[in-house]
Amino acid sequence: MLSRLIHAHSRSISSRHVTEMSSLQGEGVDQAVSGHVDKDTEQDTCQLSTLPTTSLLPHAELVHEAVVQYSKCVHSSFGPNCSESLYQRAVLRALYLDNIPVMQERDIFTDYGQGSLLVGRVDLEVAGCCLYEFKSGKINIADHSNQLKRYLRAYSNNNETIRVAALMYFTQTGIFVHRVR
Repeated sequence: MLSRLIHAHSRSISSRHVTEMSSLQGEGVDQAVSGHVDKDTEQDTCQLSTLPTTSLLPHAELVHEAVVQYSKCVHSSFGPNCSESLYQRAVLRALYLDNIPVMQERDIFTDYGQGSLLVGRVDLEVAGCCLYEFKSGKINIADHSNQLKRYLRAYSNNNETIRVAALMYFTQTGIFVHRVR
């Protein structure tokens, strides 16, 4: 899945996209998100198609930047006080429309004895290298970080590589990102 993203021709995210997203306040998720990803860009700030295939870290950083940028666009479109699930679905839709592989509400298991145990459910797994937990309202880094660290231990036990793990808070004043990894 990750190699498909690296080799696939991906569109770029530009500052123009952010402006277009913020002008779409009040419209539905599909119109707000799809309206900005189908246009050609003039100024590239993140181009996934030029990534080196030897290391996942630069790729993961670019994917993380894209997720943060889309989250800012979504927050500026919908404003504060929306549900966590609305923000999550809007970011998911934006990533999907930009051909970035993403899984929503992925169940995470870890092996125990002769079977597997459910550890939890991560909000978004992006491009096989980034994890995001979306939160709306009050920031509680201690509890939420522990939740994400539990998920990272399960990924590690399953020999899956996650390069970036972050809490994405949608607050009254904007987006607050806390990286756990």
